[in-house]
Amino acid sequence: LSSIPNASQSSMIQPLPCKQLAIFNTNDGIYDCAWSEINENHLLSACGDGKIRLWDVASNNNPLRAYIGHNSEVYAVDWNIVSKQHFLSGSWDQSIKLWDPIRAVCLGTYHGHKAVIYDVVWCPHNNFLFASCSEDRTLLLWDQRKPSNQMNQNTTNMNQNGASIISIPGHQHEILSCDFSKYDKNLVATGSCDTSVKLWDLRQISKPLTVLTGHKYAVRRIKFSPHHPTMIMSVSYDMSAIFWDYAATPNPMLSKYDQHSEFVVGCGFNLFIENLVAT
Repeated sequence: LSSIPNASQSSMIQPLPCKQLAIFNTNDGIYDCAWSEINENHLLSACGDGKIRLWDVASNNNPLRAYIGHNSEVYAVDWNIVSKQHFLSGSWDQSIKLWDPIRAVCLGTYHGHKAVIYDVVWCPHNNFLFASCSEDRTLLLWDQRKPSNQMNQNTTNMNQNGASIISIPGHQHEILSCDFSKYDKNLVATGSCDTSVKLWDLRQISKPLTVLTGHKYAVRRIKFSPHHPTMIMSVSYDMSAIFWDYAATPNPMLSKYDQHSEFVVGCGFNLFIENLVAT
């Protein structure tokens, strides 16, 4: 945990005492997790056995349910923060699935990537839009209102096209992470194995709006700040975390932290305390 004005050791804060609320065991590795938007005690996990599981930190009877449909590792899950009624999963089987968490039913399967999917995120400005990124070096934008190309068996229009609405060949190497700006509905960022972070204006995708360079190895996760319109955080296999102001010139790098001694694979801004982050 740290505050972010500068990267000095003195800016690091001591973690508060932590109490373990629950521990959940699975038969395979867990690649991602996401809190429920409809129940404060519910948590999703994306597992290497191809299943998504729903856990209750206040219950001894877990998991509450399993969502079965992928044929390979599930690498990403994200709950819709606008409608709060659905969640997405992205898998190494090259598919994205839309789920009803209550009925444990897959509402649609989206195919478009040509390799494993690393990340999938809902748009915070639109109930129906989401983005995904892949080993195939593309960022795809999807509209839930456009029927998927493999709908649930209980629905009609099973043969309608469900292609992505925007495809951006964003990098020369795998894209590991993507995120929507919390302030600009047309702005999306990508982080790649080519060590760069790129920002894209969805109205003009022929070239990136800006390219942020400073990492030495693959960028594993990126997140836009919920508090500062032009701030973005990136973490990397180079064991560092960097904070950027993408609107600043000539040097958009605000600060760089290198306190980790292993790969940094996740990061997040505290929604309630400004300038508090975790990596």
